[in-house]
Amino acid sequence: MLMQTLRIMHRTPLVLATALLTSVSAFAQTEISTEAQLKAIDLNGNYVLTQDITLSDNEWTPIGTSDRPFTGTLDGGGHTIKGLTVGNGANDNKAFFGFTKDATVTNIGFTSAVVKGHNQAAIVVAQAKSSTLSNIYVSGVVTGRDHVGTIAGDARDNTTITNCVSTAAALSTEHQGGGIAGWTNNSTFSYNIAYGAVTAPSNGAGGITGMVDDKGKTEYISNLSAAPYIKGGNDRTHGINGWCNNSSNTGSNNLSWANTVYYVGGNKKEATEITEPSNGSGLHGTVTSTDDLKKVATYTGIGFSTDTWQLTDGQWPRLKQFATMYDAFTSISALPNIITPGQTVTVTATTALNRPISITSSQSSIISVSGHTLKAEKSGTCDITITSTGDDLAQGASRTFTITVEAVNHTISTPEDLDKLRYDMTGDYVLANDIDMTGRNFVPFGIVNNTTAGKFTGTFDGQGHTIKGLKYDVSDKGEVGLFSQTENATIKNLIIEGAYFKGNANVGGIVGQMYRTTITDCAVLNSYIEGRDHVGAIAGEIAQTEVDGNYVGGTITNCFSDARIKTREHQAGGMLGTIHCGTVEKNLFTGTVEGREGDNANGMVSLIDKEDAPSLIQYNVVAAAHIYGKIGRVVSNNRLGNGKGKATKNYVSANTWVGTKAENATLAKYTDPNNYNGADIPVNELRTQQFYTNILGWDFDNHWTFFPGAEGKMYPVLKIMVGKTLPNNFWHTPTTTTLTYASGEEKVSIEGMHSSYGQCIIPTLTKGSDIAIIDGNNIKAKESAYTLVGEGEVTASLDIDPAIASHFSGTTQDITFNIIKSNNIQEIATADEFVSKLTANAEGHYVLTNDIDLKGKDLSALGKSNTYTFKGSINGQGHKVEGASLTQDGGTDIGIIAKTEGAVLRNIAFVDYCVNTNDQGNHVGLIGSAKNTIFNNVYARGSVFGNDHVALLAGDGNGCTLTNCMVDGSVTARSQVGGFFGCTLEDGATFNHCLATGNLRATYRGWVGGFIGLVDKLSTISIQQCASAMKCWSYGVTDSERNTQPFIGGNGANSANALVFFNNNLVSSEFISDAPDKAWPNRNLTVAGGNVTEATTYVTSEAQNLYVAKEWDLGTTWKLNEKATHPVLTAFANDAVHTGVTLDAESDNAKEIESANNVITDVSLIRTLDANIWNTFCVPFAFKVENSALAGAKVKEFDKIDGTTMYMKDATYILPGRPYLVKPTAEIKNPTFSAVAINNEDVTKMKVGNDTYTLIGTYSPKTISEDNIYGVKANGAIAKGKKGTTIKGLRAYFIINGNGSGAKINFGDDETTGIENIVTPTAISNQKVYNLNGQYVGNDLKAMPKGIYIVNGKKVIK
Repeated sequence: MLMQTLRIMHRTPLVLATALLTSVSAFAQTEISTEAQLKAIDLNGNYVLTQDITLSDNEWTPIGTSDRPFTGTLDGGGHTIKGLTVGNGANDNKAFFGFTKDATVTNIGFTSAVVKGHNQAAIVVAQAKSSTLSNIYVSGVVTGRDHVGTIAGDARDNTTITNCVSTAAALSTEHQGGGIAGWTNNSTFSYNIAYGAVTAPSNGAGGITGMVDDKGKTEYISNLSAAPYIKGGNDRTHGINGWCNNSSNTGSNNLSWANTVYYVGGNKKEATEITEPSNGSGLHGTVTSTDDLKKVATYTGIGFSTDTWQLTDGQWPRLKQFATMYDAFTSISALPNIITPGQTVTVTATTALNRPISITSSQSSIISVSGHTLKAEKSGTCDITITSTGDDLAQGASRTFTITVEAVNHTISTPEDLDKLRYDMTGDYVLANDIDMTGRNFVPFGIVNNTTAGKFTGTFDGQGHTIKGLKYDVSDKGEVGLFSQTENATIKNLIIEGAYFKGNANVGGIVGQMYRTTITDCAVLNSYIEGRDHVGAIAGEIAQTEVDGNYVGGTITNCFSDARIKTREHQAGGMLGTIHCGTVEKNLFTGTVEGREGDNANGMVSLIDKEDAPSLIQYNVVAAAHIYGKIGRVVSNNRLGNGKGKATKNYVSANTWVGTKAENATLAKYTDPNNYNGADIPVNELRTQQFYTNILGWDFDNHWTFFPGAEGKMYPVLKIMVGKTLPNNFWHTPTTTTLTYASGEEKVSIEGMHSSYGQCIIPTLTKGSDIAIIDGNNIKAKESAYTLVGEGEVTASLDIDPAIASHFSGTTQDITFNIIKSNNIQEIATADEFVSKLTANAEGHYVLTNDIDLKGKDLSALGKSNTYTFKGSINGQGHKVEGASLTQDGGTDIGIIAKTEGAVLRNIAFVDYCVNTNDQGNHVGLIGSAKNTIFNNVYARGSVFGNDHVALLAGDGNGCTLTNCMVDGSVTARSQVGGFFGCTLEDGATFNHCLATGNLRATYRGWVGGFIGLVDKLSTISIQQCASAMKCWSYGVTDSERNTQPFIGGNGANSANALVFFNNNLVSSEFISDAPDKAWPNRNLTVAGGNVTEATTYVTSEAQNLYVAKEWDLGTTWKLNEKATHPVLTAFANDAVHTGVTLDAESDNAKEIESANNVITDVSLIRTLDANIWNTFCVPFAFKVENSALAGAKVKEFDKIDGTTMYMKDATYILPGRPYLVKPTAEIKNPTFSAVAINNEDVTKMKVGNDTYTLIGTYSPKTISEDNIYGVKANGAIAKGKKGTTIKGLRAYFIINGNGSGAKINFGDDETTGIENIVTPTAISNQKVYNLNGQYVGNDLKAMPKGIYIVNGKKVIK
């Protein structure tokens, strides 16, 4: 033998050398016969299978990665690897080999393979680069999103695939699917046959490849596509290659089966209707009949080798090494392990070759089969076998399932009872006990073998019981919840507690995806719910169903949750992920919602997902601790209002933090309850039944309630939650470790802290009570005499209000921090320091060590330039700043301080300041504009003149908080006038225990309010436990523009701007509002959701009791003197005393009036108003008649002139400079008027009447020099005055031009008087008086007894 071999070598040396090389190569191959050896393949080794290998059920780990590909050879030796299982659908590059490069795979079969990938998925190689794949057979199913094939996912860079056969299906859900390879660039495909189905509905689908890409050129030689169907995109679906993207394909002798059905862009087409594109963008091959495809000549004629292929007439071709081929199931509807007697189950199944299926039962007496329907006949167990039809191409696929028929208990009392619900998804169930599923293996009802098998269509009444501890964590599974899917179902009265659900899309605490389902009176408590998309506490999605041409969805109503909701990619909502059609109403969500920065994360529903079906999101409350992502606080604005989606009356806690992430979260402010962001609602309002019933229409008889005594201390709960110990969570517990004392307003706040049920959280100091204090919901450094007491460590216990704590578990948390004093506090002792230090450092922290007198100081650096903004703090330490004055014609943001932002002013009085812009400046006050500024224990008394947005404190206020503050002064401006703020802006204002008194006047138009002139922007306004004694005027303004009120002049110019919370407030009976009819609260009371109760009007004798009842601190902070109308700040009580002004009727008062112009003062008049006669009256200040020294007298003002008669009417108010007639019942001598504002009104502008018949006042005595001056007699008659006589001051007189003999006065009481040729004794004086005997008796007629006298030659009757 050796000699013979040598002889052969001698004769044919080249052939022998080749044979020797082959022998050496074969000898160098490593043999593989087991799964373990297969898994141990070296990346550059050479291997050969020596026998068939059946893989275990464990998931296969692909061999080779992108940076370490397989570069060796695998020769199957004609053997088969069975049962390859790879991937779960979430990851890329799933196949037997992950990556190959310069590799060879040949002579191998893979049967019954199941590959679930994302991108690049196949049975043999996920990504093959410059590799050779030959003589390979595969069966099974490959699924993925993109680049899905059976032999290769990607065949790139000169890869060759030849003599391969696939009966597997390549099912891409979106892009690029091919019967051999999903994607390719520069590669060659020759002599391959693909029999399995192909899908890529959104893109390229081809019988051999889905796409040629990457500027490549691929050659196709003698391939056959014989798929039952191919589904792809428009112009991208062909028999051989789906399409070319900036690439090309060439082909010869390629065939496509005439019976293949094509679905192109969703449209069904026959093979002959698919054309070969002229531009080479795809390749279809020659359409060939079944008969011709079963002829040997068809294949030998195009180069198929009979050494490789088994070719027989009348049969489909196959590889000789793998002559037996197999069909495979691509889907089987999930079958339950247990069904109930009488229940039917319909089975659906598809295969790679799209073969018909048949079903058999091992015991038809237990489960009978009719077509594809199983029916449970009686209790027992049997096998159900599903088989696809075999033929001359491939053996049929077969699967056997064991099913038990067993009765299900519809009254659920145990975990075992609950688990069996899955076997009867149509039943009506009641929960008889609480069920604890902690530690048990739970699979959502409707999921079988990780597949959604069916919908629950029955009813489930929890009867107020709780299912606790459910857990399901399968991140690639959709439709996750207690129920996977429901349809025509009702779920009610159920509590889910401590659930942990993690899935793919449509994940909810109760239902993953619901159709035509109602969920009511259910709660999901202390649970974590996460999904990739469509995630919510109650349900992941409400889907739509079309019924009789109408869309029907579902309803979630009267439900509660404090769950933590998270989306990994797209949509997450507090209660519901997405809605196609239906209603979400009257729900309360208090948990958290989190997504990525671009994900829709919303407090109630993430997204309305359809425009053509009605989706109503209404009457809900979002009291979430936080919402992070792409925010709509209630629902995304996508599609809201564009179609039939609508949001109505949804409210969001003002303490809900929102932002794209935690680092930029804020307490956003919104006021429109019909907007996707909802309207802010304070936490205190959410603790009142009135809000829910009056605003939202919630039913507290049947659905909602408060625990006994809990209203005002927490949110309501569902009635089914009463009697249970509810699990409580805390969010946003303060993390402060150091409190640095500087302004004195630094605090560790628990206002932003959340608990599951909105319970009041009460801080208690357990350490450091000597250096810290509790101030409401804040912990502050303790002060004595306005200075820091000490430094050190503080520990506080944060506890749920003990009155309600017994209803909850998890009721306390502790915090610890250190108090230290800032090194940046500067003292101010002089006026020069005040100006220079504030000018040099607008962000400094200052304390006053003395009273500061700013008289004569140039304040232009602080107040004239609207570029100056004070951002620091001033602690007055009980001192005052007095005499500040600034005058500027026009400008914006004008004040002693132009603007503040983030500033703190506390324990300080600003006294006798004056800001005068000569009616030209806008945003004028002590401060021009104040933003996010804290005012605490501040007293402001001064006078301000401006044009628009003018007030004693600040022209504009935006986001300011005022506590224990008082304004007391006078403002005159053209429009928008307030005591504290002329206008408030988008961040609103908060007042607590504040008082406004003084005099406000608009001279042109608009709104005048004791606290706020006009709420100018959408915002929230809170005025709690405050008081007003302000006199608000708008005389001289056009009637349609007049709006005055002691608190708010107007809430929006047209419609309501603010959500107003106004409670426990007082108004002194001395207030004045001369135009209240169109002012707040008579118009634009509040944006829906506010809470406004009428202020209590009181008289002085009631003040003490009422202020105490409203919880004013009348001992330390405020001081109420006996017989005082209102209190004053204790620290500044001496500064709140008004100086007096005396006006004498017989003296020139011009100087006194000018010096006191626009100043609040007490005015004494030196004059007498005689009893029972008409006295003329004119003063330079305004007051209300009934609360003044004129109370009880008849007071008349001008009404109209008709002919020669001047009609008078009752006067409610006395206005400066305007003339009046007064008839007291008793003499009024030297009256005093308290706390009035001197207004030096020009009496000529305040006169009344017309050009012929005029009544005009005078502040000072007037000597008559004209012939047309008339006075008023004691009986009301008009008497002509004589030149040279004098009219005393603080009175009025008539000017009558022409013939005045017909002039009359009508007093409106059937009293009309006319002209007499005698003068009025009360108006004209300093004339000699004679008796009828001609004897001189004096110069004062008033001093004479009754009788007839001679004055100026005329008889006068007294």
